[in-house]
Amino acid sequence: MNTYKLFKAMAATRKRKLTNNTYLVVREDGGFGIKLHDTEVVIHYPNKVIFNSGGWKTVTTKARINEFSCASLTQCKGAWTIDGHPFADGITLYESGYVTGKGAPVKKTATMRKKVNAFAKKYAELLCSGQMDKPSGGDCWCCLMEFGGSDHIKSHIQEKYYVPSLINRVNKDLISPFAGDFIARTMQGMETSNWQRGIAYEQIKRGIQQHCLHELGLPA
Repeated sequence: MNTYKLFKAMAATRKRKLTNNTYLVVREDGGFGIKLHDTEVVIHYPNKVIFNSGGWKTVTTKARINEFSCASLTQCKGAWTIDGHPFADGITLYESGYVTGKGAPVKKTATMRKKVNAFAKKYAELLCSGQMDKPSGGDCWCCLMEFGGSDHIKSHIQEKYYVPSLINRVNKDLISPFAGDFIARTMQGMETSNWQRGIAYEQIKRGIQQHCLHELGLPA
C-alpha cells in the first residue's frame, strides 16, 4: 500500500486538487481520502484501503478509483469487481491480502439486472399505452413522497408493481422536455402520435432502468 506514503507526501505540499471535481482530503483519523464531488471514493491508510461509490457507480467513479489506488476495478456482466472481489461500498483491501465488506456474487447481480431491465421495459409499455393514471394519493406512498431505497425498489420489481409516480423520481437529464410533455399528455388521456410514442418509450425505459439500478447500488 505505498499509495498511503504517496498521498501523505502530497498532502505536505498542500496540493489538494487532483483532477476535475476530485480532491485530496486529509482525514482526522490519519487517513487520506480521494473525494469525488461529495464522496470519498478511496480512503488510504497505512495498512488498508477503503472504497466507496456513494451510490454512484458511474464511469467517472470507476476511473477515479482506478487512477488513485493500486487496485483494479473492472465491470463484468453488469457488476463491479475490485481485484477480483465483488464490489460493495465500504469494501476494504488490507495490505496482508485480507478483504472485508465484499458485495453480492456477480451471478446474483446479473440476475437482478435482468429483472430491472424487464421491469423498465414493461413500465414504459404500460405508460406509453395510456394504462397509467396521473400520480395521486392512492399511488405508492414512498414513490409519491420521493423516498424509499433499495428494498423499496426491489419490492416493486419482484411484485411487478408499476406506479405512475415512479417516473417523477427519474433523473430529469434522462427525460427530454419532449418526452416529459408526452408523459403528461398520456396521463391526462390526450392523443399522441406513434412517432412521439416511440421516442418517449426509449427515454422512459432508460430512465426507469437507470433509477432502479442507482437505488439498488448497481452500475449504470
